[in-house]
Amino acid sequence: MLPFPIVTPWICGVNLVMERGMTGATGNFYCGLHEFTDMSLLIHYLSGSQRADESTVFVDAGANIGSFSLLAAGIGQAHVLAIEPAPQTMKRLARNITLNGFGNLVKLHQCALGETDSSIRFSVDKDTMNSVVDSSYAGEWLDVPVRTLDSLTEGLKVNMLKIDVEGFEESVLHGATQTLNNANLKIVLLEGDNDQIRATMKCNGFIRMGYDPFTRRFRRIEDINDGNNNIWIRDFDEVERKCHSAPRVEVYGFEI
Repeated sequence: MLPFPIVTPWICGVNLVMERGMTGATGNFYCGLHEFTDMSLLIHYLSGSQRADESTVFVDAGANIGSFSLLAAGIGQAHVLAIEPAPQTMKRLARNITLNGFGNLVKLHQCALGETDSSIRFSVDKDTMNSVVDSSYAGEWLDVPVRTLDSLTEGLKVNMLKIDVEGFEESVLHGATQTLNNANLKIVLLEGDNDQIRATMKCNGFIRMGYDPFTRRFRRIEDINDGNNNIWIRDFDEVERKCHSAPRVEVYGFEI
């Protein structure tokens, strides 16, 4: 109802700046964790890695206003690479990072991701739900730079990767060969799902899993799209061990 931005306490001392119409951020406010399973897994794995005294790197491809990045830096104490192409959304992302004092942990890149370095037409009039558009789009748009994920992660030992790019996940994976081949990468949270994506992930040694945040148990699931983001795991025993070692976190009166 409020016509101006407000700062709201979230979880574990992390704050969110929210405005009317911010899909995702408002879901976090109402429900605790808007993407409950994925966010819980991120908290458990990165917190478990932190307790093991290891330096972890999380890449947030399609960071939006930074919900995942804030959890990774604020609770998991991970180094974060947050990638977001829309200028207005990037300003909101940067505002959240600055508000929480995470500038030393989070590096921002304003660009889209693809299989080659180029540029692409991107909408800028859909609040936090902007996406790639073609020449028939009648709304506001601008050209944004496109980088490969490999070029942005060169020299980094990425441990966990989230890709949420509104249907362009396959293109992003084509530009992430080195990132996927890096043995340090254990978890990929991936919105897209098709035969080519599944083949790419399996060729790189990943298995599609389901996760129960309350028991911290994984289960192998079939090659079907159940409507949720896909969790791809490599080196399952190590991931499970770190998730089980993480401290419990309270989310709106529940412990996970």
